[in-house]
Amino acid sequence: MKVPFDEVDPFNGRRVRGLLTRSRRRRGDLQITHVDGRPCPQHVRGTPRIPHLRTTDLDGSAGVHVYEKLDGTNVLLFRYHDADGQPLVSYKTRHRPFLSQQPYGDFVALWRQILAEHAHAMPTLLQSRFAFGFELYGSQLPQICSAQVSLAARLLFALDPDTGQLHHPRQDPAWAFPSPEALASFPSDAAPAAVAAEIRTLVEQRHITHGSEGAVAFWQGARGTVVRKCKPAAVRDAQAHYRALYAHGKQLLRQQLPASAVHEGVAAHADTLPPTASAQRALEVVQEHLRLEQTFRSSSAVPRRATGLDAPGSQLLWRVVWGSHMWGMHTPTSDRDRCVVYLASTATLLRGVFAPEQLAPHRRGQHRKEAGGDCHVYELGRLVQLLQRGSITALFGVISPLVEQAHGSAHQELLELLHAHPSVVFHRGLLRHVRDSQGYMANAQTPEHFRKHLRIACRNLQFGITLFEEGRYALRPSAAETEQELHALLARMNDSVRRCSLPEALPAEPLDAYVMRWRHHGWRSSDPTR
Repeated sequence: MKVPFDEVDPFNGRRVRGLLTRSRRRRGDLQITHVDGRPCPQHVRGTPRIPHLRTTDLDGSAGVHVYEKLDGTNVLLFRYHDADGQPLVSYKTRHRPFLSQQPYGDFVALWRQILAEHAHAMPTLLQSRFAFGFELYGSQLPQICSAQVSLAARLLFALDPDTGQLHHPRQDPAWAFPSPEALASFPSDAAPAAVAAEIRTLVEQRHITHGSEGAVAFWQGARGTVVRKCKPAAVRDAQAHYRALYAHGKQLLRQQLPASAVHEGVAAHADTLPPTASAQRALEVVQEHLRLEQTFRSSSAVPRRATGLDAPGSQLLWRVVWGSHMWGMHTPTSDRDRCVVYLASTATLLRGVFAPEQLAPHRRGQHRKEAGGDCHVYELGRLVQLLQRGSITALFGVISPLVEQAHGSAHQELLELLHAHPSVVFHRGLLRHVRDSQGYMANAQTPEHFRKHLRIACRNLQFGITLFEEGRYALRPSAAETEQELHALLARMNDSVRRCSLPEALPAEPLDAYVMRWRHHGWRSSDPTR
């Protein structure tokens, strides 16, 4: 899988655009397409995946060098160039194009601290043609093996950018950056099976005496250098044990939170529990990961690239309140959730970022926190696409009567189009919402929680019945008390759809013309009637 990126290199100030590879084998490779907006195609090799030690894929060697395996974060010194051929050096982790500020640490600041500490050793590495891999570790970073230092780094390998071959950290005496402890070396005539057995014995003994995470062996053979890692059984068991607990904790968490809240980002921080952790502790750690990431994403102190509504030139079209307030079912403690629709700038469209919301964790729109509740943000073209696909959420973002802001006539025009062309295209979206509510009802811990989602399902069914029987949008609250009422409404809505004479889809021509009209005029004015 390749993920697009568009970021500023924090060590050179250059804006770099391209694709980041996230496959199991080649995770971290960069396919750079532009530097500072100018085409500059090039491929950057990332830190390769290091397999576990097996004897079946090893042949006779010209020597084996074994180093301690440290438990930390991999940082790669890599090289690229701009459109004029000027060479540049920067640093990255496996899953990011550059070092950046993350929920678990400001890696730019941490790495600058390492560079200052080892300033005497960096010139030799910078003058080389190789890329270099480091391990950043210490008590400031999450890890399964305890660290005796606050922050440190070690040179792990040199990476040939042309061939992808790895070289052990002491191959060139000029590389003065500290490397991990050398645990053993074996001569060229040593049998592979015997060497592997000795390495396994060594890592088991070191884990008992030093708490080590294992070893990395550089096997120099006929095919070049082959690199393998070897972890002690206790570490492998601890990581496997935690992954099982983590999955159980995540399952428990899904019963307490909407599925959209348990996003994939927390899975990258799995190996942080000792093997004695309970399932409850696993749940606590998952919740802590979510809390940290939520704090990070909502913090105004954290700089982030301006996209979507925040991008220069984007125009706010309208903002409405939806959720319980829209239905008249709110209480004094209810959040005031909002939907915002904007028009993308010319620069955003020409860069190819037509719908930045698609890259957000919440697929229905760009999800962000605001004071007093959640806010979903849609680009106008994306909103119309979702309407044509039958998204009931997008529909509510247009028909809500609680309009806080409206610039120009874009909102009123789209609202009139929807009223003029009712359709059964929203039937499936309504059914999905009802099924979601039924899932929450099944896992409800209190009668109040059950009743809340029962009434959410019933109000959506009432909405659908009115739409399919009368061809109009009516937002009426529900006071349902029993699940039988839900089943009765569901049967009636499905029957209404079978007897409905409304068209199967929204008309494409007037909606497409609406979007194009606002795109054409909106770049010059917030109101195309001017």
